[in-house]
Amino acid sequence: MEDNRLAISDVINAAPLSALQIRVLLLCCIMVVLDGFDAAVIGYIAPTLTKAWHISPQQLAPVFAAGLFGMFAGATGFGILADRYGRKIILILSLMIVATGTLATILTDSVMEMTALRFITGIGMGAILPNSITLASEYSPARSKILLVTLSYSGFTLGLAAGGWIAGSILPIFQWHGLLLVGGLAPLILIPITIVWLPESLCFMAGRDRYRKKLNHIVSKITGIKNEAVCYINNETVRVSSPVAALFHRDTIRVTLVLWCAFFAFMFVFYLLTSWLPLILSKSGYPVAEMTHIAAMLPLGGVLGGIVMATLLDRLSSLHVLTVASVIAAITLTLTGAQLAHP
Repeated sequence: MEDNRLAISDVINAAPLSALQIRVLLLCCIMVVLDGFDAAVIGYIAPTLTKAWHISPQQLAPVFAAGLFGMFAGATGFGILADRYGRKIILILSLMIVATGTLATILTDSVMEMTALRFITGIGMGAILPNSITLASEYSPARSKILLVTLSYSGFTLGLAAGGWIAGSILPIFQWHGLLLVGGLAPLILIPITIVWLPESLCFMAGRDRYRKKLNHIVSKITGIKNEAVCYINNETVRVSSPVAALFHRDTIRVTLVLWCAFFAFMFVFYLLTSWLPLILSKSGYPVAEMTHIAAMLPLGGVLGGIVMATLLDRLSSLHVLTVASVIAAITLTLTGAQLAHP
């Protein structure tokens, strides 16, 4: 008898939110939180580092840039590998890279060494964010996907904010080494938890015979119905030769280009502020504790704004919501610059 074939996304959309899905979303959010913390850690230690090494803030520019270039390489390269080998193994490998790179940075005593290690660490950080968000999206039902994925993604900005709060307590006592130690040990502790509790990507397993039994088991835990005769498939709307080619398919190329431009603009401003704002505040005369707490307000606002926007996007036009958000961001950024120019 021929197997019943069901699209895995249709099954997830029809089922109520299960404990397994909540577990996946929480784990993805925690990984993204740690990713955000490690991304921000260099910015928070920069004022202390310039004093300890007797260097100018401009000399740290290669360190900031190396981390971002590493994130680009990791997001691009490991994203392709995840489509081939699965997202779970890539996430575990990425956590190992971040932990190793951050802990090794503690031993550096030159800008060149730190630049090289930040690039390597950035590769792991760049792979964690997109793969975690993709995994969260796959396990989220369509009726609440935007909100659930936004909550998971907000973990990144929450990690940036947490970095400011933690830095305010650690830097005055343990200096920059202590903050890097926290940033390296946290993903190291998360690795065994991920191995045991994080399931594989649903879309990766769908349609692959060697994962059929495992996928059926996961679906039964989500739906509460066990049916070994069902073959779950991945119902992609666009069939192309590779995931990269899908970005430039005639049905998706306009969306790809618009999203790239929007993400470039917003991420340029966001990482520019994340990297340099602590140094700017320090040069403006703010003490370490105040500097870290003020810098943490930017990503904290990102968390709250992301949740509000996700709620609005379920009800209003995305064009209107994003336009209003962009105008508000431009106005507040201008006012912030004016305030720093006249302390």
